[in-house]
Amino acid sequence: MFFVKIVKMNEGLNHKCRACLALDKEMISFDEKVILIFNDLTNLEVKSNDGLPQHVCKSCWDIIELFIQFRERCMSVNWSLRNNLKNLE
Repeated sequence: MFFVKIVKMNEGLNHKCRACLALDKEMISFDEKVILIFNDLTNLEVKSNDGLPQHVCKSCWDIIELFIQFRERCMSVNWSLRNNLKNLE
């Protein structure tokens, strides 16, 4: 769905997943786009260089992508339902 940069990681706190603390070999770096998506979906305020991990593991990113798809489907269905209701009036 989204194109993200996957980086190879070493051990240490800064190399753990921001969402689940997993130490994975492949992580998605928090660039500006990923931070906006993560903040929007979690209602957290992640900032670059805040001293906390700046990556999310592939497993968590897959969950984020699934939720984005779910939210988009819900919004589409909501629009359709409201449009149908409007046409009945």
